[in-house]
Formats: sequence, structure tokens, C-alpha cells
Amino acid sequence: VMGILLALVVFDSMKEKRIERTAASFFTWIESHPFLGVLAVILVYTAATICFVPGSVLTIGTGFAFRSAFDDFGKGLALSSLAVFVGASCGSVCSFLLGRYLFREWVVRLASSYPIFRAIDRAL
Repeated sequence: VMGILLALVVFDSMKEKRIERTAASFFTWIESHPFLGVLAVILVYTAATICFVPGSVLTIGTGFAFRSAFDDFGKGLALSSLAVFVGASCGSVCSFLLGRYLFREWVVRLASSYPIFRAIDRAL
């Protein structure tokens, strides 16, 4: 599944560039609405963390957008850092809860096929 998604992203980046346009319009919107942008970044970063999307592009883009929105490096850095930290933390908590409760049986079946995971499970 991840290979298919990666292939789609590569194909899109070579032909249509929809992902690039969407990201650029999102960052432009953040510049226009900085305080709502904080909430939007938190929600998007939470979803990205749950879906295993690397956050480096989102983090860097958020920093540039907030710096431009406030014309102040300090305020932009503080708000973007806060939004990224809260979003990543919420995404991590949601991922943990999903793995712990919703996908528990699947994780147990997957872990039981590896001896090291069975030993860790017995030790805990």
C-alpha cells in the first residue's frame, strides 16, 4: 500500500502537481489566517502523524508561513513550533490509542510471528 501511495506521489509530482498546488494554497491560507492556521496545522499534522506522512515539509512550510504572516521571526517561530508540537503529540497519542484498542488483535497476530516480540510481551 505504501509503495502504491509513493508511486502516486511521484507520478503526481512529475505530471499534475496537485499535491504541490494544494500544499502551496494551504500555506498561503495560513499566511492570511494565522490564528485559524494554528488550529488547521494542528489538525493536519495530527492526521499526517497518524498516516505516517513525513512531517518535514509540513514543518518547514509552517515555519515560513507563520513568519510571513507576522513579519516577525520570533512570533512565527513560536506559533509554528507550538502548532507542530501539539499536532505531533496529538497524532502520537491517537496512533497509540488506535494501536492499543482498535487494531489490538492485528498487532498481536503480527507480533506473535516474531520471537523477540513474544519474549518482550512475556517480560511485560
